[in-house]
Amino acid sequence: MTLGLRLYAAIRRFFLSAHDPLPWLIAATVIGTLPYLQAMIATLSGPFTVDDDARQLVFWMVRWGDPALFQNDLIADYFASVSPPGFRAAYWLAAQLGIDPVLASKIFPTLLNAVMTVYAFRLGLLLSGGRIPASFLGAVGLAFLMAWSHIIISGTPRGFGVPLLMVFLYYLARRRTIGLTISGALVALAYPPAAALGLGALGLTIFHWRGRPRLDLSRATWLPILCAGGVGVAILLVAALDRPFGPIVTAQQVKSEPMFRSGGRMPLFDDKGAVRFRSCGGAFGVLPIEWCQLADRRPAAPILLGLLLVALVWAAGSLRLRGPPGERPIDWGPIIRLLLAGAVLYGVAFILIPKLHVPSRYALTPLRLVGLFGATMLGVLLAERALRKAGSAGSNGLNGLTGRQWAQTGLAALTVIAFAALYPLDVSRRNVTPRYPAILAYLRDQPKSTLVASMHAITSNIPSFARRRVLVAGEYAIPLDHGYITRYRAGAHALIDAQYTPEPAKLIAFLRRYRVSHLVLDPKVLTPAGLGSVWWRREHASAHRRAVAALKRGDVPVLQQFLEPCTAIKERELVVITARCIIGRASGGDPR
Repeated sequence: MTLGLRLYAAIRRFFLSAHDPLPWLIAATVIGTLPYLQAMIATLSGPFTVDDDARQLVFWMVRWGDPALFQNDLIADYFASVSPPGFRAAYWLAAQLGIDPVLASKIFPTLLNAVMTVYAFRLGLLLSGGRIPASFLGAVGLAFLMAWSHIIISGTPRGFGVPLLMVFLYYLARRRTIGLTISGALVALAYPPAAALGLGALGLTIFHWRGRPRLDLSRATWLPILCAGGVGVAILLVAALDRPFGPIVTAQQVKSEPMFRSGGRMPLFDDKGAVRFRSCGGAFGVLPIEWCQLADRRPAAPILLGLLLVALVWAAGSLRLRGPPGERPIDWGPIIRLLLAGAVLYGVAFILIPKLHVPSRYALTPLRLVGLFGATMLGVLLAERALRKAGSAGSNGLNGLTGRQWAQTGLAALTVIAFAALYPLDVSRRNVTPRYPAILAYLRDQPKSTLVASMHAITSNIPSFARRRVLVAGEYAIPLDHGYITRYRAGAHALIDAQYTPEPAKLIAFLRRYRVSHLVLDPKVLTPAGLGSVWWRREHASAHRRAVAALKRGDVPVLQQFLEPCTAIKERELVVITARCIIGRASGGDPR
């Protein structure tokens, strides 16, 4: 027997001889965990390493272990208020077990992926009529693709919501009312946009399109909608009404807010007020950004993904994918309904922006979760179909395949191996390792009531790494809730005005009003050249114009005379200045 025939026989045994799903489930879970373990090890490699999204949403939780931290802190209070209750509960439970929240954010992704992989495998069995290889490769492929997207690895509400949505889809496929109700409640508590997608898919179960389109109003359909839908909608309504920093900004405010323009914190519109539509990523993207980045990283990506699309279209137009007599047909209903729900919610979010956050949340989650999961399974099923036909050709084996079957088998093989070949192994690419560890260490040793004021980007790392309060920080400038962003902007503008004022009294008044203990800055921003390149010149345009005008008048920022005598620590270009020293020297008292 030639090597080719031996390989063919081995592949055929793999696809057609699997009967016990348990070993395959265990193998899928173990293999799918590998990139998450890799990511966890990378974040545990140093004390100053954390996921980019986790540093925004997790830092405030250290208050559970030490209530003295982040007291009377606008930023911490805001992010605590907008964190979904299920997300908070998971981290609170970890804190009660003695696990630091930042450490928990590095551990949770591995556990969440295991849940997603298990239910993806079980869902695959249901959808494919019990075909184990398709379920195995679909679950493994999904685990790797979600690691690639970095959603679960972040340990944020999205990282909880996506695996729980897979649990919901499994019970949706089984039409189990209790399972749907419990999983739907968990998704709504963890990540409301995912719950909206799941509930949308559930609502679409009343429509059947096999043969002639019709409505299904049977008890098996309306009871899950009534129970799971009722509980889920109730949780979402409570979450929508419980916004202590609300109301959410209006559409008119969005169009006039610099933070929503090009170069802002959430760039929804260009400088002319037109929608910044992009096919990949962003607020209005309809394709995951990592899919499009493949073309930059791997030149062969467009070709392979194009062949995958051909395989999908070919399969859709060919015979229905059924197994031998006695096996159930393929059921793509839950996947199709989720994709349709995503399309509808994308349109609704687009019309109501920003009431439902950004539209891309509703388009990208279904594509990431079930689009490629279904595509991988479809590729395997095409291969299985061709191999069954080859086996029915008798002793001819490979020679029994027609040209069409050969082509389908080749495209199926590409589907299975494409993502392994294209997968970017760097799952830690979104980890943040600060450039100023000495300053962060110094601030961490300061009293817990410390408040740092700075317009430098280092402030985005101080809450997570130094565990001290900041007045403002670009990472936390989320302009969705009017009550929050108004107070945030007032603090930012007061800081900018104080930083460039030539009058000591105004600087001292600012320090005392906000009870600032430390200022951090790069001295060159006090010059016209440095001021012209600051990152915040667009988001805080009015304050920037005032500062530019002051320097053009020849005003010398009074802060310059305190740079040398009041610097507590310097690292690279940054200096940390103590407010006590400034007040003491300005008032003629003790400068220490």
